[in-house]
Amino acid sequence: MPAILTVAQLGALGLVLAGIGYGAYLLQHRGRSPETAPPATATDAAMSPIDFARESLAAGDLDRATTTLSYILRADPFSPEALRLRAEIRLRQGNADAALNDLNMSLDLDPNSVTNRWLRSVALLNKGLANDAAREIDRLTSLHPTFAPAQLQRAKLLEAQGKHAEALAPYAAALAQEPQNAAAMLGYASSLLQLGRTEEALKQLDAAIAARPEDPQARFLRSGALAVAGHLAPAITEVEACLKLAPNAPRAWLLKGQLLHAQGKPSDAIAAFDEALRLQPDYAAAKDARQQIQDRETQASSRNGSTP
Repeated sequence: MPAILTVAQLGALGLVLAGIGYGAYLLQHRGRSPETAPPATATDAAMSPIDFARESLAAGDLDRATTTLSYILRADPFSPEALRLRAEIRLRQGNADAALNDLNMSLDLDPNSVTNRWLRSVALLNKGLANDAAREIDRLTSLHPTFAPAQLQRAKLLEAQGKHAEALAPYAAALAQEPQNAAAMLGYASSLLQLGRTEEALKQLDAAIAARPEDPQARFLRSGALAVAGHLAPAITEVEACLKLAPNAPRAWLLKGQLLHAQGKPSDAIAAFDEALRLQPDYAAAKDARQQIQDRETQASSRNGSTP
């Protein structure tokens, strides 16, 4: 029976399905007086403009938040909080250069802002400046070791460099502050898998699923861990549980196909690969896996046909 997954191959399993996402923590600041607020309802007018912008951003209404911030910055172009909020909007819009301009100005005004330094690291990372982002994160974690998002980002940067053993410490630091942080739990488990510490990883994933039983990403990663440990039947059960929660996840269909193939079920495996390709037609891994099965079947038929 061919080996389907190795520890090295699990690099593709760490940040999957929806992706391990986490946003910046919003620090609360005293709001400005409402004299510069745009026309609003009576309820909205009870807020300061900065609070109104913050709530609009939290609700995902970027246009309303941008309009409100334009009033604030027109009255006070050097409001650190308004600059920070506008930078966050620009990050969400994919404009890392403009976000960096706002954050640099805000940091000139408030150099001790944890959130601004954190967002600056995110903007640098979005620009592809991983080394600069890493330096910003290292500076932030040295000054504020209990700031969980920075520890989490530091761990992810280390993992991207293949430094899985070093990533364990910042993941653990994030979990010490937020024991139920899903991204930290899954990242920690992924690093353990990369290091070949499968049983420890499974314990971490069990805890993650106990905390968030409806998280398809945790179940996907646990399925891969079970496969590495050689438990194919439970691995298939787990990936099927993942697919019930996230039926449109191509990587989960790919994993299911690999596991079915390992069980000697090529037809079922091809069906799973076909579903992955239906969802993502350019999915090279699924194409290759499907082709390998077809090539083996063709070779087997050829051998059988040439037998006297």
